[in-house]
Amino acid sequence: MSIYICILVLVPSVLTYSAGPPSNACDSMTPGHGGSSQSSAPPYQIVFPQGKTTYSEGENIQVTLEATGGNIFKGFMIQARPSKDMYTTYGSIPSLPTGTKNPCVDKGSGKINKCFFFSFFFQNVVISHGEPSDKTKVTFTWKAPLADVGDIVFVFSVVQAKAIYWVKGVAGQVLKYKAKPTNSPTDASTDASTASSSSKATTTQSQTTGQIDRDPDCDMTIGCFPASAMCSTNCDYLVTWKTSGMNDVEFTLKRKTTSNNYWIGIGFSDDAQMGNTSVTECVSNNGAVDVKNSYNADGEWRNSRSTGNQQYGLTLVSGSYNNGILSCTFKRKKSADLAGMASANEDDTFFSLTKTWYLLVAHGSASGGNKVKHSESPKFSTSRIDFLTVSTDTGTTPAMGETGMIKKDSKCGESLGCYHDCKDSGSCGFLLTWKENGDNIDFTLTCKRPGNNVFCAIGLSKDKKMGDDSVFECVSSDNTVSAYVSYNGGRNNKRLSTPQFGLSSIKASHEDGILKCQFSRMKTFNQVSNMNGRKKRAVDPSASRYFDMNKDFNLLYAFGTAIGGNLNKHQTHPVISSQTADFQSFTDIGAASISKDRIIIHGILMIFAWIFFANCGIFMARFYKTVWPEGMEWCGQKRWFVLHRLAMVTVFLLTAAAAVIIFVHVGGYSEIVGTNFQKAHPILGIIVMCLATVNPIMALFRPHPNTPKRPYFNFAHITVGVTAYVCGIVNIFAGFDQPAIEVPFSAKIVIWVALGWIGLIELTSYIYDCQHKKGHDEGTSPILGYNSSKGEAYEMKDAAADNAPVTQAVPTFKIVIPSVHVIGLLAFAIAASAIVAMGDDMHDEM
Repeated sequence: MSIYICILVLVPSVLTYSAGPPSNACDSMTPGHGGSSQSSAPPYQIVFPQGKTTYSEGENIQVTLEATGGNIFKGFMIQARPSKDMYTTYGSIPSLPTGTKNPCVDKGSGKINKCFFFSFFFQNVVISHGEPSDKTKVTFTWKAPLADVGDIVFVFSVVQAKAIYWVKGVAGQVLKYKAKPTNSPTDASTDASTASSSSKATTTQSQTTGQIDRDPDCDMTIGCFPASAMCSTNCDYLVTWKTSGMNDVEFTLKRKTTSNNYWIGIGFSDDAQMGNTSVTECVSNNGAVDVKNSYNADGEWRNSRSTGNQQYGLTLVSGSYNNGILSCTFKRKKSADLAGMASANEDDTFFSLTKTWYLLVAHGSASGGNKVKHSESPKFSTSRIDFLTVSTDTGTTPAMGETGMIKKDSKCGESLGCYHDCKDSGSCGFLLTWKENGDNIDFTLTCKRPGNNVFCAIGLSKDKKMGDDSVFECVSSDNTVSAYVSYNGGRNNKRLSTPQFGLSSIKASHEDGILKCQFSRMKTFNQVSNMNGRKKRAVDPSASRYFDMNKDFNLLYAFGTAIGGNLNKHQTHPVISSQTADFQSFTDIGAASISKDRIIIHGILMIFAWIFFANCGIFMARFYKTVWPEGMEWCGQKRWFVLHRLAMVTVFLLTAAAAVIIFVHVGGYSEIVGTNFQKAHPILGIIVMCLATVNPIMALFRPHPNTPKRPYFNFAHITVGVTAYVCGIVNIFAGFDQPAIEVPFSAKIVIWVALGWIGLIELTSYIYDCQHKKGHDEGTSPILGYNSSKGEAYEMKDAAADNAPVTQAVPTFKIVIPSVHVIGLLAFAIAASAIVAMGDDMHDEM
């Protein structure tokens, strides 16, 4: 019974969602209850105080969601967004009413509120139900953002009953920005005399807004962004650059803002993506402007400043906040070699301007001189920029933005073959259609891909797994959109030397976030070769990389970013067709996720191996070598040794089984794209497997107790065991972060609590042993778990004690504590395993 109680305490989110929606529902705002959203107008409305149509920076506004016509509701979610379908949240909710919660990540400020253990550290950006009682009205106070972010609309989803709900209703009133009156008591002001650093420029906050016009020297003596086609007068922002002497490039950044606590930053990126970007930021702190370096980690959207010299390679020339314009001019060294000695590896994230880069521009509010996450999607240059010349980008594109709609074709299954992820409403994330046309198959691939330098692709697979797949791609890069052919050999994709081999009649476009490629693909390799009079060396050695379309194949859909027209690794795990596709027929095929059962089993085996069995074995060896007296052995061996060996052999067997399962699943060694921590997972896994194999082999050849070599074995055995244990635990956390499987954050919480439990039990046992053995046996160490005065071991029965009566009783504490510990460890292992096993379901429901 105790086990079940522990499990229920640890994993309530596994059992029910009546406590509110999960974080992954924040974008779509769609419940996972089954059925589909009601198409009628929702019998609910968002109400503001009478006559309220505007917001000012930091203004508190009362917002009410209320039912009409005598209706009630059980669940809801409300967000302040720039538009209905753009997942960017504005403002905050200072105090959540009773029975409500915030399940979401703040897309506007970067604050996170994923875990109820830490929710009091972060601001609330979304409000939803926290319990399922009947409601007719919910009222809360919303605090407006600290700057002008444009129009704001309140979007809401409401659940009336399990299968009756409305998604993304919109408040009737759009809130427009209105500057705060000049006599407002909360207006910020700055005393210029308070500036203490010569590197900072201060001004008082202005109540009028100036104008940013394109510099007349743009394209002549200085480079400018954005291009004149995007903005020439009254721009929201402007970035200019020019070389300064032999070693520097001088930048000027300007941004309109009504706040003197604001920032504008530029990033140098190799792939027009947020990750792995060197950033220079101008920050106004109550009008005092400073310049600093920071870095966006690879594969992440998290920005961090150096722990050392944050102005490495930078010199502030001037900075001001005046007439609503934040402006700063600074010099940046062309390379780290010219910037001098780094104090904390700043040179690793200080990108050289002797190379060309995509330029990113972002801005947002600041607090105490520190950035809050950008208030809108960053702007990217559409091509690489040479900052040592007077060059101007041809345009800008947001990293993310609103997209058009993809609707399922009504001819699907009748006169067109289709593969898609369309919902019941007909809205799709991607749609592939085909129709046989003589020796060709006519394809149209359409997908939602906002931004520039992106792709979506279809793989023809023989086995529902990646590897040995013929691929056709639709790529938008540097204002060029086209279709190409490539091949997956193992986990790597390579484009054919003739990249459009077998393709014809290509038409491609990328508008309103919709990427679309239409093309004809010849059915077989030989047809293409015969048409050209000889076999193409481009597809050497044979047709193995250009599949015969007369055969049936499983279809894989993937998407991601592109560099120079070439594909980066897809951003999420591909989805697979629910059945094989026959390109000579008109089949309507839906998309399904690739099975993750083996990954889940792999994770569960590792959790039980290193959270449950490893800790049981270590605990026995550390605290129980002297507990059971002579005469209480099992089969001539000490009880602690029998239990220790049984637990550690089980650890080895579970680890080996988990390794075999994952190697079979990925078809060998897995090369992971992501953060360094994510990439370390297979490496750490191999290390753990090796150590878990070596240690029992060492134990088989251990020297006899009291022999000279025994201390060396003890040291080696403990060192290898502890190293394997630490690596195993760290690798569990790395496994939780893998993109191939979505593990809820609560799994990490369970493991952290389990580690705290282990520490508490071991500390309690250590204190007990110290108190009860002090003065009785000075050679006994409860930490190392052996008696040095007797030479160690206690593994086998003492032959001299064969006929000795059992005179020592086992203390009650020593019976109770391992029982409690085992129950606790088992509960934690089951809880974490349940979360891993149900992770996808937890992400799919609201």
